Amino acid sequence: MYRHNQLFGRWTVNSNTTNIKSRRALRVAFTTNKHTVRLWSATDIELIPTDEESEHSFLKKIGSDVLNESCSLELIEERLTSKSFHKKKASTLMLDQAVFAG
Repeated sequence: MYRHNQLFGRWTVNSNTTNIKSRRALRVAFTTNKHTVRLWSATDIELIPTDEESEHSFLKKIGSDVLNESCSLELIEERLTSKSFHKKKASTLMLDQAVFAG
């Protein structure tokens, strides 16, 4: 599932016994025996088959996922010292998902 929260989307995690009072529009809910995770008010949600993720218009533009085991210190250093990014401020780099995702 790809989703973009824009400025409005919000995730919540609650016990299934929690009485939910929200004025937001419920977009997605995942429920287990004890808890429910809900996505509220997100404006862009798509279900993408795993083998098609690399072709998604946004996903193909983002950098490596720093939480993925395949991401190494060498890859991070290579990215930060590349011609595209080496002169940018750290704060700018941290917000730019073309540099890193995750």
